[in-house]
Amino acid sequence: MEKRVILFSLLIAMFSMLTVQAQDGGTFKVWSPIDAISTNYVATDDGETLGWELHIEGTHTDACEFDLVTETNLYDNNIDIQVYRDVPIAATCLREDTPFETDVVFFVPVDEIPPYVIVNDQVWEVIVPEGDTVSTDDVPQLEELILVGAVIEDAVVTLVEPATEDETAYYALELLGSHGVGCDVPLVVSVRELAEATLVGVFNPVPELAVCPAVINIIDETINIPATLLAETALVTVNTYIIDELETQTMSDSNKVMTNINTVSVNVMESFPMQISLDVNGEHPDGCDYPVVVDQSRNGNTITVEVYRNVPADVMCPMMLNPYEATISLDGTFESGSYTITVNGVTQSIDI
Repeated sequence: MEKRVILFSLLIAMFSMLTVQAQDGGTFKVWSPIDAISTNYVATDDGETLGWELHIEGTHTDACEFDLVTETNLYDNNIDIQVYRDVPIAATCLREDTPFETDVVFFVPVDEIPPYVIVNDQVWEVIVPEGDTVSTDDVPQLEELILVGAVIEDAVVTLVEPATEDETAYYALELLGSHGVGCDVPLVVSVRELAEATLVGVFNPVPELAVCPAVINIIDETINIPATLLAETALVTVNTYIIDELETQTMSDSNKVMTNINTVSVNVMESFPMQISLDVNGEHPDGCDYPVVVDQSRNGNTITVEVYRNVPADVMCPMMLNPYEATISLDGTFESGSYTITVNGVTQSIDI
């Protein structure tokens, strides 16, 4: 028997101080760790639908006060709840553990209570009391499990238009690969939207002390994702598998894996002629250790920088985010004027 556990950690906001010298009106999303989750009540609505409230507690790693945003989506096997803050790029946030709590209410059919709840990067099994009816006394219990990333070898996304006015468009995501463990557990889904990319996580929820057989269970399934969550212009990644286009799928010997850039600080050197460097902060979307490539292009006073890694297509990377910090010296010299600098979708403007 072999225990195969690949822990997946989505975005955990870790920063001691965020300072952006060049002013910009944009924001970036910051997800904070979740400490506890509990069910306050289950209430019947019309006899067919449940109004379910979850009380969520967590801790920000900074002292900035920005409103919490919650997004809830229902999939076949789970409810996916994303709790985050939209933090202005120019914000300065001191490092300080700051507790927070929020309530999330959603509605599901009585006979379709999902067996799992994902909140940010954590998962709980929903244990519903036995019985033929549901009342306010039938509060489900929640047991925390761990997320094990599935191994995705091929993924094709096709847009499905609504057949009636009451329906909404969705993307059918056809997956080929294998489960992350040999245990007989279902797939659960989590979707996280970034500025220029959408991260689709496909996992197995597994008890922490589970011992799974050393066998390969094949995945040949289709999951449906609301069309509003996958923008046609955004890069879509299923675990570490990159989908180049939403309608068609291309294969290559290696994948260009973009680094998620959270902050960019622009520094003008005291030199003549003037030179510019960038302090960038973010994370790689997986645990693979491959060289970072930095490409630069310049069109007049507009500079575009791409930060990425070339990851072999057949490599399975640990499902974890790796922090990335670097100082990038821009090519060439600069005269007085206004410049626009974009690094992986994060744009800053500066006058020198």
